[in-house]
Amino acid sequence: MSSATAEARAVVGDIVVDAACVYQYRTATWATLYEQNANGWQCISNEWKATDHRSVDMSRECRRNYGASAYADYLDFNNPYSWRCFIDSANF
Repeated sequence: MSSATAEARAVVGDIVVDAACVYQYRTATWATLYEQNANGWQCISNEWKATDHRSVDMSRECRRNYGASAYADYLDFNNPYSWRCFIDSANF
């Protein structure tokens, strides 16, 4: 991340990936890590086929919790736990 990017936005919170799965799919779901990187998260449910893994919209979860101008980004692609919600400084 460039220093200009870091200065132009602020972290407003973390993402609870399990909560994102439940909200986005409206059923008993939970998050599972299939790859050890930021894009490795998938939602699964006992109500779906065992091979049915669904994506998690991280920015949608940020907007739900922090408002329409919030968005998701990871701090380190190799760390699946580094997702954060941001708001650009122009929207403070």
